[in-house]
Amino acid sequence: MIRRPPRSTHCISSAASDVYKRQVLNSSMMYPKKNDSESDRKAAERGMIYSLDWIAHPVFTGDYPQIMKDRAKGRMPEFTEDEKKLLINSTDFLGINHYFSELCTEGHNTDPHEYWGDRNVDTSKDPKWKRTDSDWPIVPEGMHDLLMYMYNKWTKKANIPIWVTESGMSLKEESRDAGVNDEGRIDYHKQYIAAMGRAMKDGANVGAYFVWSLLDNFEWWSGYSKRFGMVRVEYTDPPQRFAKNSLRWYGEFIKNVTQNQAE
Repeated sequence: MIRRPPRSTHCISSAASDVYKRQVLNSSMMYPKKNDSESDRKAAERGMIYSLDWIAHPVFTGDYPQIMKDRAKGRMPEFTEDEKKLLINSTDFLGINHYFSELCTEGHNTDPHEYWGDRNVDTSKDPKWKRTDSDWPIVPEGMHDLLMYMYNKWTKKANIPIWVTESGMSLKEESRDAGVNDEGRIDYHKQYIAAMGRAMKDGANVGAYFVWSLLDNFEWWSGYSKRFGMVRVEYTDPPQRFAKNSLRWYGEFIKNVTQNQAE
């Protein structure tokens, strides 16, 4: 939750013009479970506000979304007028960490004293969606729709780019050979990058795509049990590292993009 505006970035940027002021968000793309259900549509809208807009809204308007303030009934912090001025347009790009999408319905958590009760959205996964080893749905169209949501609601008017600061998938790797031959990870990035390209054709200003991750590593939710890396790490002493097929593919992909831009 934002409470103090980024005073330090104002000081830094005034001294070094090549330093970016940035705000990075983390959000799924939320859809109504039933498109013909008004309550599901409102639940999906509320889910996006509580997932993404509660951070973006202050950065572009100087205050929290009104629906969050209404539902919190005085529990949310308030900004001073000086803080609001510091917040508005305080980022040079809007970053997004995005991995999966969700289906939304009206929730059953009505606790009036905490975030989940205020949001009151139940989420589920379409059984038709393929899953990663983390059980996260693979929904490339969600990348397109999320970027368009951010562009139309926030970055278009502010005239700043969106950066995809994280996107990737965990794969089950029973052995080193299985880990190195990670064709599923290549397919994931091909689909998500293509979806990003469709959003750019539809007008979204997207300035970067960062793969999560270069190395298998300690994940906040799952420790060392899930592998997201394009380089396999054998957790031995000393550790060993082996390039996966996805690393070679991504290297060639970046090389081709760079060559095409130079021509």
